[in-house]
Amino acid sequence: VEGSQAAFDAELFHSRTNHPAVSGDWRLRTHEIQGGGVRSEALVLAGKVQWPVSGESPGIRSLESFFDRLGFDWTGAFERVAAPDLSLGTIECSGAWKGSGLNCALAYREDSGAALRVEGRLNPETRQVEVEVESGVELKRALVWVPPETRHWLDQLTTETPPSLGVTARFTLPIEFGENAEAALLRSLSLRGRFAFGAGSFGGVEFTECNSEVLYEEGVLGLPNLAISQGVSGSRFDGSINFQTGEYSVSIDGRFDPESLTPALGDAGKDALAIFEFSRPILLVGEVHGRGLDLKELRVELRVSAEKFLFRDANCDSVSALASFDGSVIRAVEVAAARGDERFSADLVVFDPMARTIDVTNGISTLDKEVLAHWIGPSVQKQLEPYQFAAPPKVIANGRFPAGDERVADAEFKISGRAFNYWRLNFEDVSAELRWKAKSLSITNMVASFYGGKLDWRGSFDFSVRDGANFEFLGRFTDADFHRLMTDLMLTNSPLEGVLNGKLAITSANSDDWGSWNGFGNGTIRDGALWDIPIVGVFSPFLNKVVPGLGSSRASAATATFRITDSIIHTSDLAVRSPAVRLRYQGQVDFDGVVDAEMKAEILRDVWAVGRMVTMAFWPLTKAFEFRVTGTLNDPRSMPHFVPQVLLLPFQPIKTIKEVLSPAPPP
Repeated sequence: VEGSQAAFDAELFHSRTNHPAVSGDWRLRTHEIQGGGVRSEALVLAGKVQWPVSGESPGIRSLESFFDRLGFDWTGAFERVAAPDLSLGTIECSGAWKGSGLNCALAYREDSGAALRVEGRLNPETRQVEVEVESGVELKRALVWVPPETRHWLDQLTTETPPSLGVTARFTLPIEFGENAEAALLRSLSLRGRFAFGAGSFGGVEFTECNSEVLYEEGVLGLPNLAISQGVSGSRFDGSINFQTGEYSVSIDGRFDPESLTPALGDAGKDALAIFEFSRPILLVGEVHGRGLDLKELRVELRVSAEKFLFRDANCDSVSALASFDGSVIRAVEVAAARGDERFSADLVVFDPMARTIDVTNGISTLDKEVLAHWIGPSVQKQLEPYQFAAPPKVIANGRFPAGDERVADAEFKISGRAFNYWRLNFEDVSAELRWKAKSLSITNMVASFYGGKLDWRGSFDFSVRDGANFEFLGRFTDADFHRLMTDLMLTNSPLEGVLNGKLAITSANSDDWGSWNGFGNGTIRDGALWDIPIVGVFSPFLNKVVPGLGSSRASAATATFRITDSIIHTSDLAVRSPAVRLRYQGQVDFDGVVDAEMKAEILRDVWAVGRMVTMAFWPLTKAFEFRVTGTLNDPRSMPHFVPQVLLLPFQPIKTIKEVLSPAPPP
């Protein structure tokens, strides 16, 4: 304590009967006194002194015996007290020494009626000091003497109304006041008390009410039963702070408003919370450890539970997880989410805010496909939009998902579901394995129930191109019901029948360019009824005219191989068989259905045992059944190669005859 211009005066009186005895009055006034960052412009004290306190004087044998029988008291005030950025006004003080110890008191009262009272006691034999503090004034006024390293923490606390504070402190005075005296005093300091706050905030985290016991010993502050309320939600803590090392530890059990926690979460926590929107407080139970405000030292382990919230704008009924934070990434194990009857779980989810990635281990979903795709990201949602499930599929996911740049994606999926639809195709059930890496997607081991048969399929897609996606695939289908397939493709009840087998391989194509497809394949139909295919049935009336019933016999089988070049399908061996005739085609058809082909009819070619000989015998007549086919698949036109058109009039429908006899339009 430093002072200047101090003045002291006293009036002392000797006893007539006991000469060593002394009594009297004393006064002290200083101008400007300061210490611990607190300054008073003046200290004024006045009191009485008496020696001995009682009885006759035995004489002064030692300094200790003198103070044992000395008594004095005082009252006074610290005037115009101030601390940095704070003016306190006048603090009243009083005290008394009566041999066995020292008692003193400070009192401060504001105009509002809020008061601060400090009472202290010193035991000279043990050098122990006990101080009691009762305060209802603003916190920074009550704790003006707190050292800077402690004030760093307290400066983060703000309250709308003055808190209620009651603390008892004990410490031991050093034998000598040297360089290490302050450190020795702080090591001996212990506190026990309580506090209660109204609405306020700590570190930016707001609360409506806060109260706790306070314990302090050997530089460690403990809050063993801290209770915090945030509106209708409440929570309890058991925490400690080591003011010497800055280390802290907190046990948490309660419900919190997630929005109110964002100031304390740092960038990593804020990024993680930004994709959620909560309508109810979340439940947190666990531990938090750290050192000062260094997020790299922060360690968090919390059981998290939430209800009725949005994740990336999609409704979710509940979620729970055991989450941890190690200063760089957020980890969650035992993840479980529910959305109605739909579920999602994962053994491990890791969010790296710096890399903007989410790693998932053994993620299992029965969520609606649209919701799951939306959760993963907009690009995946767009690409999966054409693929529909009537009921949510089961998805098992592992790997890395992007929280920003999709080029970091590297994830694998196993999908199985029922009632799957793509375009006009419907599948009873389907299963597949997918690999999403950067801007590419590969699908392998796809197996589906395909119109009573089976489909095996694999393919890959490259989304890095500017327009659409480049892709390739290979599909094999066996024992598919041709009637059901064509009914779905034609959007009407098809009369076609048969069992379809085949393969389709697309070696290169672009989803936005209908003319970019290249590939090859083959197909067979058995047990069929194929005359209702326009490009086949166009010849039925002509064959029936040649031999009644020839064009009506059941066309029950067809085979072909083909190649695709720039979305034009070429074949040289398409064959449609019936017991009475075989139709052979070679030519091409594009994806718009435009046909340019040649057809040859071989009469009785498939008759058992003698078919080949009959065909050779009727070879000259066969030339009459060679046609060029043009038009479209749904509206084909046929023209014989070797027979004049006028000779075919008796075999053609009336409409066709009119077309032949009509004069050509003028040029």
